Amino acid sequence: MELHKNITIGKLKFKNFINLNLEENIEVLGWRNDDRIKNMMFTKDIISLSSHLNFIDALKSSSTKLYYIVEYADAKIGVVDYYDIEVDSAYWGFYLNPNLLNSSFGVLLEYYVLEIAFGLLKIETLYCETLKKNERVLKMHTEFGFIVDKQIDDSIHTRISKVDWEKKRVDFEPLMRMF
Repeated sequence: MELHKNITIGKLKFKNFINLNLEENIEVLGWRNDDRIKNMMFTKDIISLSSHLNFIDALKSSSTKLYYIVEYADAKIGVVDYYDIEVDSAYWGFYLNPNLLNSSFGVLLEYYVLEIAFGLLKIETLYCETLKKNERVLKMHTEFGFIVDKQIDDSIHTRISKVDWEKKRVDFEPLMRMF
C-alpha cells in the first residue's frame, strides 16, 4: 500500500493529513485544540498553527505515522491515526469532530480503523493507549474485542490481533450496513 494516499471505502474517505489544504489543516487544528478533545488527549497543550504545519510536514517523510481526516458522505467526522507502525504491529488513536461527540461515528471509525489496519496495512496486532478517565472509549474498545495489555499511570494499553478481529467483526457487520 502506498502509505500517503487517500483511502476511500464506500461513503468514507480517509484523507491523509499531507494531502490537506490550509483550510482543512486549520479545521483539524481547531478540533484538536477544542477543550472537549484535548482534555482526553495525552498532550493537553494548545498546539499552534506553525507547530501543526511542521508536524504535517514531518509526516511526509515518515514511514511510521499515518494521520487522516475522515469524511462520511462529504461531512468531516473525525481524525484517525496510526503510529509506531512496524512490519507486524501499530498503535492507533482517534478523535471526533467536537460537534459529533456522543454520536455513533466513533463506532464507525473504530470498525474501519481495524479493517484498514488488518487489511491494507497487513499488520498482525493493533495497539491502543487510552486515558483511564475516557471510560466511554475504553468500553467501546472492549466491545470491539480489544483486551487490556497493561496499565501505566493514568493510561490503559489495549490490543487486538488480526485473528481476534476476524472473529469479532461479524458482530458489527449488520451495524455497518446502516451507515
